[in-house]
Amino acid sequence: MRILVIEDEVKTGAYLKKGLEESGYRVDVANTAPLSRTQIASYVWDMNFDSDTNVVEVAIRRLRAKIDDDFPIKLITDTWNER
Repeated sequence: MRILVIEDEVKTGAYLKKGLEESGYRVDVANTAPLSRTQIASYVWDMNFDSDTNVVEVAIRRLRAKIDDDFPIKLITDTWNER
């Protein structure tokens, strides 16, 4: 399984990467946020495609349904709708 860790603190990102890799995961770390849709697609699916598609939004909505919707503090944030 491949995991994308987005963490502003470089040391924390490196620590998470090391621990996850020791557990057998393939890990990419992005130390600057926010990422564009194209960057997310490249990190997560290792592919480049037209950013006009909603593939990234659908994937994030599914993640939010699993880990964010039932909790007051949100782990997944975006700025796409703020523009």
